[in-house]
Amino acid sequence: MKELKIAVYAVLTFFCLTGTILAFDSPADWSRAAYIRIQDDYVGGNLDKVDDKYEHNGGDVISAAGSENKFDIDWMDVYFLDNYLKVNIRTDYVSGTSSTTYGDLFISTDGWNPAGNAPYANDTMINGENWEYAFDVSGGLLYDISNAQGSIVSSDTAMKAAGVMHDQYRHNQEVLINPEGLTSIGFGTAQKVDGYYSMVVDVSGIGQNFANLFNTGNVGFHWAMTCGNDAVEGHTTPEPATMFLLGSGLVGLAALRKRFGKKS
Repeated sequence: MKELKIAVYAVLTFFCLTGTILAFDSPADWSRAAYIRIQDDYVGGNLDKVDDKYEHNGGDVISAAGSENKFDIDWMDVYFLDNYLKVNIRTDYVSGTSSTTYGDLFISTDGWNPAGNAPYANDTMINGENWEYAFDVSGGLLYDISNAQGSIVSSDTAMKAAGVMHDQYRHNQEVLINPEGLTSIGFGTAQKVDGYYSMVVDVSGIGQNFANLFNTGNVGFHWAMTCGNDAVEGHTTPEPATMFLLGSGLVGLAALRKRFGKKS
């Protein structure tokens, strides 16, 4: 699978260099973007199978004692502007820590439906949200996986592929996408910048009114490193101003109906 992702990245790089794919022209100024912060209040199910001493902050982080910051995620900042999505993960985690690497970004566009109640300590890829889209950070490509849930790679599979033999990680968490047989619908970038793992993705290929979905709380997100030792998951929530405008519009529409109803 790793070799396949490298091959995909090489093809993408070749196309970009030869001009076959249009340049990735994401916004330079995100100050006009719709914005939401998703705090890392999500725990996630199937903690490590070694010993409770590796579980910290109520099970939110799995690590050896004193190494919590190597995997801890603080929050996820999400921006949407002009068909581009930017997701900044606040974390000190760096790829290569304990044979792990950056995971892929999972996106839902029909709401967010984790298993159980907050902090969702029993939620896994088996009983939780069915994700519609995934951004492959190593290949820089966005995929529609609504009918390809089997392409999601679990933390167990990723860790075994990396040669990790112990069970000191979070199990059955979605961490990667296997792009084999999938058709990309967009592309983007991913890099570690100033304490954030930052991803920018062109979501125009999703083919829905993404702005409306974003502002009405129907877009969910999930990200973790390949061990799942910490994961951040949540959804956009309507801004108060958005709800006020929506409410005002409905009130105005009701008033117009009442007015014209009287005339008729």
